[in-house]
Amino acid sequence: MKKLFSVALCLLACVTLAAYEVIVFGDVHFDSDEVRDSKAKLSEHQEKEKMRNLQNWAKDIPVLMDRGAAKAGKDTAFVLQLGDIVQGDCGSQKLHEKSVNTVLSMFLKRFPDTRFLTVRGNHDVRGKGAFAGYEAVMLPYLGKTLNHKFSAKQPVQYALMQDKDLYVFLDCKKPDLKFLEKSIAAHPERRHLFVAIHFPVIPVAPGTSMTLFGHPDKPELRKQLIDLLAKNNAIVLCAHIHLENFVRWQNESGSITQVTFSSIFPSKVAEPKLTDRDPKNPFPKISRRKMQAMKALMSDFLPGYKGFTDIQPSAGFAILKPSDKGVMLELYNTEALTPTHTLKLK
Repeated sequence: MKKLFSVALCLLACVTLAAYEVIVFGDVHFDSDEVRDSKAKLSEHQEKEKMRNLQNWAKDIPVLMDRGAAKAGKDTAFVLQLGDIVQGDCGSQKLHEKSVNTVLSMFLKRFPDTRFLTVRGNHDVRGKGAFAGYEAVMLPYLGKTLNHKFSAKQPVQYALMQDKDLYVFLDCKKPDLKFLEKSIAAHPERRHLFVAIHFPVIPVAPGTSMTLFGHPDKPELRKQLIDLLAKNNAIVLCAHIHLENFVRWQNESGSITQVTFSSIFPSKVAEPKLTDRDPKNPFPKISRRKMQAMKALMSDFLPGYKGFTDIQPSAGFAILKPSDKGVMLELYNTEALTPTHTLKLK
């Protein structure tokens, strides 16, 4: 263990379980008038986001959290929230701290006997004083939970072994590929590799802001990331786009399985179904002009899509079930306490 810390790895040992589950939530964007500066001016887009959040938090998301808590049991290793735990735009560090504290308390109240873990999303640090406010609350909490000292203004990243599996938690605002590489190298005996990060790695929606290292000026980092993940047959757990889908991607190095989660409710709740896209043409509705603008990004990815499935309804929670036989994922996207869909990830 001392050797691991000597190379700056935050690799945290876990109790080995015969079998385990992980309860997964996507974006929740906690928001409330009580965590907002009433004098702050918001753009039209920010006003729409606020109204959406207030509506969701009036009932839907608290009920969703209760439904997730009802599935927790002795086999639940931890609860994972994939970033954008708050909306941001609070107006001050003090109000941002209050926002993070409030939603964190809500999760801890519902999961009193289960570790709650999260990764940093872009909204978690959006607005005046947001970076400092997020870190003032989340770094001490994660430090105590994981028995590790996190440093302010550094990437919020960590890794742990759960049973035979390696989980690496990355910071989408300050992604550190050296940390990812060292974490993987430290555990060659792992069974499955899971990488939790707010931004998708494989593009699943138009726009470069929707993907880690998605901007055209980052081709080397993009290639380094996808080659590292593919070489180790990683399963990426991400969020951000407020839709749910399941992608299989492959290059000469290996394969990546990516699931995008959401806990933000759509305006219309659809009937449960899975819709497959043509992997050779996964974005048929993107205009030629937009595709041309994304050319530098998409040229790295288009040949690699082997499967692309859209999931409806596109909001809920999930239960990840790794084992020696593979990795199963149960999605709970309706009010029923039975799975809406069950996916085999590996």
